[in-house]
Amino acid sequence: MSEIVMNKGRDAVLLVGGGSLCAAAVPLLQAAGLVPAGVIHGPRCDFAAEAGVPPLGRDADLARLRPDFSRAVVTAPHKQAAKLRRLLHDALRELGFTLVSAVHPDAHRERDVLVGAGNLIFADASLAAGCRTGTGCVLRAGARLEAGCRLEDHVHLGEGAHLGEGVIVEEGAHLGREVRVDAGLRLEKNIFVPDNVHLTHRTLPLFSAGGEREGSA
Repeated sequence: MSEIVMNKGRDAVLLVGGGSLCAAAVPLLQAAGLVPAGVIHGPRCDFAAEAGVPPLGRDADLARLRPDFSRAVVTAPHKQAAKLRRLLHDALRELGFTLVSAVHPDAHRERDVLVGAGNLIFADASLAAGCRTGTGCVLRAGARLEAGCRLEDHVHLGEGAHLGEGVIVEEGAHLGREVRVDAGLRLEKNIFVPDNVHLTHRTLPLFSAGGEREGSA
């Protein structure tokens, strides 16, 4: 078995959670000038590399790894798993890790935009003036926020999702690919919206039970 060489440089970042989001985050971190140092897997996940980045341990090993690494980002899957992501963020903070945000250089941010800790913002995402994101948000490629939108903690926007002006998305929400949200709407905590849905004042109530499904996946 070949020896795993750990990159412990100043820009080295642990990726906490394997899977498709983790694999996609590797080139994002690299584009943002960061170094993906290794993957931390959950207790029941395959101990495997992600996009060429080696596994360095499991969740229980974070305390052991803390002397060698100071920066981390949560890359665990988001879909119906916001509770897990919250727990991982809390654990990293308690251990003294800095939560890194990676913003692709091809993402667009207008004036007065505030990005929270531990965000992953992919290429061609767009945040108009006055937008705010909380901790641990994920904006996949081409996601678009019009002026004054606010994302609370651990919100996921799929590729090409479009939020109209002033939309508020509460904690733990998951919006799929190409979801459109009309201006001024407020999406409740943990709502799950599948791909290609157009949310209006009339259609939003159809998805308002999303918070009941957290933890089912």
